[in-house]
Amino acid sequence: MGCGKTTLGKRLAEHTGFAFLDLDGYIEQKYLKTVATIFAEMGQDAFREIERKVLSEVADFENVVIATGGGALLFR
Repeated sequence: MGCGKTTLGKRLAEHTGFAFLDLDGYIEQKYLKTVATIFAEMGQDAFREIERKVLSEVADFENVVIATGGGALLFR
């Protein structure tokens, strides 16, 4: 958290001409709740499952730089 994924992702997207997508922001738009609210209401395990599913969904997008949360590294 706070290591610059969004900042670097936006710069890389601009440099390559690709779109930029922040996975947490995408989740918040899709579920109409903040990540903090999802954590509070459903717990970390449920959030990680949502994150896994959404990451699988956006992995099919083309010409996009995706900033993932740190938990995304937990998935195979």
